[in-house]
Amino acid sequence: MKESLWTKDYISAIMILMLCHVGPYLLLSVITVIGKQLTGSDTYAGMLASVFSLFSMPASFIGVWLLDRIGYKKSMLLSILILVIVSAGFIVSNSYWILFFLRGFQGFGYGMATTIINTYIVSLVHKEKLVEGVGYASLTNSLGGIIGPSLAYTILGNQYNSFYELFIVLLLIELVTFLMVLFTKNIDNMNMRKREISLKSHVDFSILPIMIPVIVAFLNSMASSSLSSFLTLYVVEMGIGEIGLYFTINAIGLFVSRFTMKALNDKLGPDNIIKICCIILFVCIYVISIVDTLWQILAVAFPIGFATGTIAPIINVDIINQMPDSKSGLANALFSSFVGLGFVFGATFWGMISNILSYSYMFKLSSFIYLIVLVLIGTQKKLFKS
Repeated sequence: MKESLWTKDYISAIMILMLCHVGPYLLLSVITVIGKQLTGSDTYAGMLASVFSLFSMPASFIGVWLLDRIGYKKSMLLSILILVIVSAGFIVSNSYWILFFLRGFQGFGYGMATTIINTYIVSLVHKEKLVEGVGYASLTNSLGGIIGPSLAYTILGNQYNSFYELFIVLLLIELVTFLMVLFTKNIDNMNMRKREISLKSHVDFSILPIMIPVIVAFLNSMASSSLSSFLTLYVVEMGIGEIGLYFTINAIGLFVSRFTMKALNDKLGPDNIIKICCIILFVCIYVISIVDTLWQILAVAFPIGFATGTIAPIINVDIINQMPDSKSGLANALFSSFVGLGFVFGATFWGMISNILSYSYMFKLSSFIYLIVLVLIGTQKKLFKS
């Protein structure tokens, strides 16, 4: 009889991971609004968004280093404590550059925490359940995408000016997360001992098989950053209504993808799934670049969420499968870092493009990124492992 995926430790880790996403996601879709209000520049607004991922990249590897030495619980407490301190700092901040560095250190704490928790989740899941285990862990990202932006837009109101109240809520969320980890027992269990034994053994592996997957992760993140960073400003500029519902529908698409991903993977194979999703994303983002009503944007929210939600776990699992068990933390760190790098480069690059041209042309260019991914996958006989 196979052991159930839904153990007590797995459920506890999933709940903590979801809260780790919710806090930073409060600011994800509105941070560029703050930057634009403070500076009047799309470039600076994009920098305020991208610095989060810039700081999260090295933090992922530091998180792996910490959990190998002090264990999961202490590592998580340390990383979430950083999020608590930063959240308190947002409340008293009064300038763009203070917000800039606070958002960066929020990314640092977030990168550490999510890498540590995701690695712990991988250690709890049997190999044959890895797609499901990582998929459901990724589902917490979707739930954070539903709760965070929706709550942020509710708090900010129609005038986007209640940022003090938003920062208070952010601090409360991080405090609850810290307390959940603090009072969670037996996080460092026999799985940690197994990991320590595995780390002592020397295992050779090649970095080459994971190069294409991490490049795809980078390009996917780069393209999608145009939506998460500038869609709100695009809609505000057009004056066609409130965009908050888009992020809710988009996150529902992400949510649904987690429950269908395994069946699609078994039936179509990972390569075909990613090709189909790239076509969907190319069409939908291009549609956004030519719309003139809010309902047109809302119409593509679900397929965008579904496609992006399907691609990411497939890439993550493939990188994990390409590496030995003792390197699961490194695999998660590599995936997170290239996703972060894509967002850093994307948010800054798209901000510069929108300053030079327009938001419409920016979305057209970002849609063509998925055609590049299609060509990249098409040059390989079989890219991803099932």
